[in-house]
Formats: sequence, C-alpha cells, structure tokens
Amino acid sequence: MTDGTSFVWQVDFCRFPTAEEARTAYTSSKEAFDESSDTSSCTEFNGQATYEKNGDGKFMYVSQVGTTLVYVNIPDQYKSAAKDFISAIGY
Repeated sequence: MTDGTSFVWQVDFCRFPTAEEARTAYTSSKEAFDESSDTSSCTEFNGQATYEKNGDGKFMYVSQVGTTLVYVNIPDQYKSAAKDFISAIGY
C-alpha cells in the first residue's frame, strides 16, 4: 500500500503446491517472529493456523489456510490498516 507518494507497507499472499508446504512456510515465519517482539497470539484449528505478534515497533502476522499463506511484517503504525485489509480478504 502507499501513502500517495511512496511505498509504505505490503501484505504477501502465496499459494503453494501443497498444504504441507504452506504449513512449512507458516512454521518458518512463526519461528522467525518468535526471535523478536513482545506480545503474541496463536490459533491453530482444523487445517488453519494464524500467528500475530506485536513489539519492537513492528506488527507481524502470518496465516495459513490450506495451500495459501498471508505474510505481514510492517511498522506498527500501519497495523490497523493491515488488519482491515487482511479481514477484507477473508483471513
């Protein structure tokens, strides 16, 4: 997304050949997020996994549903807009 003049933040959406590969990417991202920040929440249920972390001025989010993955690692100031976008695309 942009603020009209420059790049500000992005949400990465990936599709993998298998759900197992998507879960591997989710796990790797979650482990990388665990190396920093303060507050986290994790939900894993029925083939879907979501992990969110805040701290160190960052908002980090990764969600795996089936063969897809959504990944966010942005400055905390854009957290609200990113969460709105994530919700709008059904994650």
